[in-house]
Amino acid sequence: MPTATDFKDYYATLGVPKTATPEEIKRAYRKLARKCHPDLNPGDKDAEAKFKDLNEANQVLSDPEKREKYDKFGQHWDRPGYGEVPPPTGTNVGT
Repeated sequence: MPTATDFKDYYATLGVPKTATPEEIKRAYRKLARKCHPDLNPGDKDAEAKFKDLNEANQVLSDPEKREKYDKFGQHWDRPGYGEVPPPTGTNVGT
């Protein structure tokens, strides 16, 4: 299970504010991805790791549904069932 130290701030990864428009996110991703692309930095493991982080951030923030969940639930945004209303409990359920 992820801890608070595992949380990836996708906005910080792309260097954009939380209020960034889809166009701003796309522009920031393209600029940074170009710098860190493995083809332009052969053998540079740091650049490769940064490129993967950039891709992950872009995939979440460029998808309106994923971005909404990320904004609402933070580090738990992609956990199945997180944020959903639990089913009712008790002896009268289903009767």
